[in-house]
Amino acid sequence: MKIEEWFGLLGLLAAGALIAVALFPDDAWDRDSAADSSVKAISRTGAWPTPPSAAWQPQTAQQPQMVPVVTVQPAPIGARQIKPGLMRFEQAPKVRFNGPIQQISETPGSDGQIHVWLHDPQGGEMHLSVGPAWFLHYMGCVLTHDAVISGIGFQFDDAQRAPMVYVKKIVTGTQTCQMRNDEGFALWSNQLR
Repeated sequence: MKIEEWFGLLGLLAAGALIAVALFPDDAWDRDSAADSSVKAISRTGAWPTPPSAAWQPQTAQQPQMVPVVTVQPAPIGARQIKPGLMRFEQAPKVRFNGPIQQISETPGSDGQIHVWLHDPQGGEMHLSVGPAWFLHYMGCVLTHDAVISGIGFQFDDAQRAPMVYVKKIVTGTQTCQMRNDEGFALWSNQLR
């Protein structure tokens, strides 16, 4: 073998040794050193350490002791207990909508869903998040400007003055399209499978 090959082999062995040391558990060094120190202490003094005096006392019969036990009371029938850190589930309020479509928008950069604005009979404007265009096409729901739609949806945001309504069911013409389930989860989402 040439000298370059020896250096290469030596380098590979050194790298293997470093990997082996890195993978070796850290506490293995501590156990060995603790055992070594007790053996070294015995060999230095020449005698075994004396055990505590309680170890040489004769054992007497102990009286049984009462141990406090925590009991868990069952929850009343029909009541659910909430785990610490969790909040009680509150269903979002349902909102009915009805009126002609004033504007239809699909912004691919935001959430990729069709958004519809319509005027309700009270004269207010409602912003509806319907669903993705491909799902509407799949369901056979055709939304056009000035078409009268009706349906029901959820308002998850209560902080805004006019919160967005997430459509659960929409009726356009004679076609009824279910967009979300009773909890508000999108039916086109793979999270329900």
